[in-house]
Amino acid sequence: MTRPSTSTASPARRWVGVVAALVVIGATWVGVTRDADARPQDRHGPFGAVVEASDGTAELGQFQLGDTVVWCIDLNSYGPQKASGWVTTRTDRIRKQTTFGDRGGHTDVAGDLITRQEIAELAWVLEWAEKHVDDDDSAIAVDHFIRLRTVGDAGQQARMGNRLAAAQKAYPGVERHLAALERAVKDEAGPYRVQLSLDAEGHTGTAQVVGHAGKPIAGREITVSINEEERQLVADDGGTATFDLPKLDQGQVKVTATATVPGSIPVLHTASHYDDEGHGDYRIQRMLSAGTPATVTASDGYRVSADPPTVVTVASTPTAMVGDEVFDNCLLYTSDAADERSSGD
Repeated sequence: MTRPSTSTASPARRWVGVVAALVVIGATWVGVTRDADARPQDRHGPFGAVVEASDGTAELGQFQLGDTVVWCIDLNSYGPQKASGWVTTRTDRIRKQTTFGDRGGHTDVAGDLITRQEIAELAWVLEWAEKHVDDDDSAIAVDHFIRLRTVGDAGQQARMGNRLAAAQKAYPGVERHLAALERAVKDEAGPYRVQLSLDAEGHTGTAQVVGHAGKPIAGREITVSINEEERQLVADDGGTATFDLPKLDQGQVKVTATATVPGSIPVLHTASHYDDEGHGDYRIQRMLSAGTPATVTASDGYRVSADPPTVVTVASTPTAMVGDEVFDNCLLYTSDAADERSSGD
């Protein structure tokens, strides 16, 4: 009986085969990783949550593009870690995304433009978030606040509701935070103006920052300059900052009040090749961050003569947008006659 012949590879050959296999496996792993996470520094967090909604996994809360904290406005796109890079644009012309389920990305940015008032409310919450988001509950609430103003159709509204329902089960504080945001934005969103009132006879003045609702906003920092001497004030719970005026026998008093408010134009972050339908960036989420803060200003002045005048301020009309300078009219009354002077339009 003849035994069948067998061949055994030498140890050197076996090692060559193992090394070759490892090289192939390693090359495949590197390629997949590069494709899946082109920018691992761009990610969800630090505050927020990943939840299992009824229609799929959802990431709620903050995102980071490098060191910049941003907020997502698209529900039907891929995450930021798949982007090749980012382009930032200051714009208030942002179209809402529609549909959910196919990660269509740019293809589905086919809804209405975000309205001017929605932009003002987004500007407000983006500034608020920079100062106040410090846990998962508040981050999830801000995320949902933004989604309410950026989703484009019923399909996305349903997805948004499912995400929130899942999040609230694990984070019961979200509902309280969201209700507080909706209450505050009604009184505190722009456009903004400054109201300045001077009482020369009583030697006092007041300054207020007023938003879209026409109500003075509490807690706003206001810089008041009286004859070029600056004072840093904070509006009280009623939204009013009060200051003393100089007691002069005669001469001129000029007062300017300035406040920093949320920038009306947010920063839109899009993937580098977002407009290229053939590129993977076409399907990446768009992000928002707070715009450059703006200033609003009002000025009044009066001249002290032998007869002390009383100053009555006529407030400027609430038409100025963020960044515009607003000047009030100043009515001066003396014992002889009424004299009206205006420091601006």
